[in-house]
Amino acid sequence: MDDLLSQLMSAMNYLDERISFDEVTFSILISTCIFLHFSIGRIKKNLEEKEMPSTLVIVFSLRILYSLVLFLSLLLLLNFFSVPLTPFLGVLVAVLVAIAVSLRNSLDNIASGVVIIMTRPFNVGDYIETPTIELSKVEGICLFYTGLLTKSGISLRVPNGKLWTTVLKNITQSSDVCIELTVPLNFNGNDISKACQELSQALLQEKNILETPAPLASIWNLRSNGVDIIVRAWVKNSHFYRMRLDLPEIVKNHLEKAKVYNVTN
Repeated sequence: MDDLLSQLMSAMNYLDERISFDEVTFSILISTCIFLHFSIGRIKKNLEEKEMPSTLVIVFSLRILYSLVLFLSLLLLLNFFSVPLTPFLGVLVAVLVAIAVSLRNSLDNIASGVVIIMTRPFNVGDYIETPTIELSKVEGICLFYTGLLTKSGISLRVPNGKLWTTVLKNITQSSDVCIELTVPLNFNGNDISKACQELSQALLQEKNILETPAPLASIWNLRSNGVDIIVRAWVKNSHFYRMRLDLPEIVKNHLEKAKVYNVTN
């Protein structure tokens, strides 16, 4: 910590010695400030119209550049009035350190937001799922958080830091998605294997289920009082959410017709 403070003091002394008022430099900085001030909003609007995925990062970077140029202009102006820069910079550094410490989590979220926007592990409109978040639709991506809409219609604002550091399933990025169900059944004397074969054929008749890979229904696990059957059906990602809701009812209705549907306790 002492080394860091000494380095900051050395940097402030260096700036105090090197910065001197120059009319041309000051004019260029002020012109740049004015240009950025009036252009950032227009640039953001144009990028949004073109649906650029990195709009937030570009606008955020321009605002940082604007703040930096404005800061340098202020230093030149203080130098013109012979104001010592070292005390001013010392107070500024102390304030920035205090802000950084108090907003540490927010800065982590911003950094994660920038990485998410640049690497695009998911886009607006995608369906994602994490170990702690149910299957949800991405409604928006901001620097601090990502907006999600759950299948229950509940809006969530999830900090970007949590999404970036967890295992995330993106259902939408694959063209074809497999829906998998496990159904526990009791032994009731009927032919479960035959019912599974008929169920596999029945699933081929569903218009939203793909023929290749073919749907599958098979005995998956044996237990003392029954079995578990597994059902797998491939669908286009555009039909995933609808079929994820419909498939359990389709399977249940067919097993009831085959007289083998008797859920275990």
